[in-house]
Amino acid sequence: MRWREKGFTLIEVLVVISLLTLALLIATSSFSGGGQSNDLEQTSSEVISLLSEARSKAITSDTQNEPSSSSYGIHFETDKATLFKGTSFDILDSSNFEITFSNSQLTTDLPCPSAAECNNLLFQEISGEIASFDSNANSICIGSGSQEKKISVNYLGVVNVDETC
Repeated sequence: MRWREKGFTLIEVLVVISLLTLALLIATSSFSGGGQSNDLEQTSSEVISLLSEARSKAITSDTQNEPSSSSYGIHFETDKATLFKGTSFDILDSSNFEITFSNSQLTTDLPCPSAAECNNLLFQEISGEIASFDSNANSICIGSGSQEKKISVNYLGVVNVDETC
């Protein structure tokens, strides 16, 4: 009678390791693509929320304990957006509210009334309309990896989202 040892052969162990490696590779690649999508969704939601807040503050005449109402705007850079009060962006203003985007890049196509204001979107006080509106220059493109979204704003300050820039 032939005696057989209990255990696994080298070939069986190698096959199992190969299958586990393949499953891990597939799971990792599907999660990495989802991360880009989540970054893009989060960034676009934050930009839309900031746009809504700036417009709402301009319409409701949020005075922040000052005697008169004011315009509100957003200053965009490639990795951040800043909500500011007034008709021009001042980087040193302590009342600015800044959001930084670590995994997304912003590019803008906005009205450019002067060289210093090309990355600003300004909402006029009371009406909430876009100051210096240009129908050919009214969008923010958000990119994360190979994915992108385009956020455009009409002259009334209403936001629209497209899947491509």
